[in-house]
Amino acid sequence: GAFAAALPGPSNAFGMRPRDVPLLGGGAQGGWAALDVMGEGADAMVRFTCLQGTVLLATILASRMGQGALVANHVLLLGWMLTSFVIDGVANVAGLTVMNLLSLRAFNYLRSYCRWLILGGVAVGAACGACLWYFEGSVVMLLLHSPPMQPLAGCWTLLCAMQVINAIVFTYDGLLVASAEFAFSRNSLVSGFVLVFLPALVIGYFVAGSLYAIWVAMTLFNAWRAFASLYKVHRVLWPMWQEGFMV
Repeated sequence: GAFAAALPGPSNAFGMRPRDVPLLGGGAQGGWAALDVMGEGADAMVRFTCLQGTVLLATILASRMGQGALVANHVLLLGWMLTSFVIDGVANVAGLTVMNLLSLRAFNYLRSYCRWLILGGVAVGAACGACLWYFEGSVVMLLLHSPPMQPLAGCWTLLCAMQVINAIVFTYDGLLVASAEFAFSRNSLVSGFVLVFLPALVIGYFVAGSLYAIWVAMTLFNAWRAFASLYKVHRVLWPMWQEGFMV
């Protein structure tokens, strides 16, 4: 994949392109490499569409619940994105380190590093959630002069709790990117969007009819992503990595 091309050494044990093979060279190899890059770009576009689709649909339905619910939804989205930048930044840097460890075939160090990375990601997520919970009043008043307290009731606690789930998602996204698992990331988001988010959103809006129910759908969507990433990394990639390093 495109990310694997940046590794400082060959990684044939993982099905990656050796560095001495030009990414966009001439002949058949160059053509297949170009198609590979285009396919990964399409995977990223589908992922982006699913992620933006969840935010867009949640905002549309919140707007139909009144001005207070729409404003509260906007505040929740700002709080969500604020912590995602912190967690996602850690995951991106860690993903680059994991790619280097894969290229160096340092499996024992990689396993230890990933354990600390996962624990660190969860700790950062928990810390972000705790800060949001403790400074709820200050954060809300910073964003709004007169906050809509009724629509926010319960939603802010849910936002704080889901930071740990978000941390797992973003951290494991970094591991999946390091492994060039773009197609899997696409499939997990599409399946979560269709099988989990949309049904939960419909039930939350038409049955419960509350902003809290909409954000439960958002939480379930990320919980699905976390479960899929955990399974992929620990049940599929770890054995494959270990076998590749032992060849």
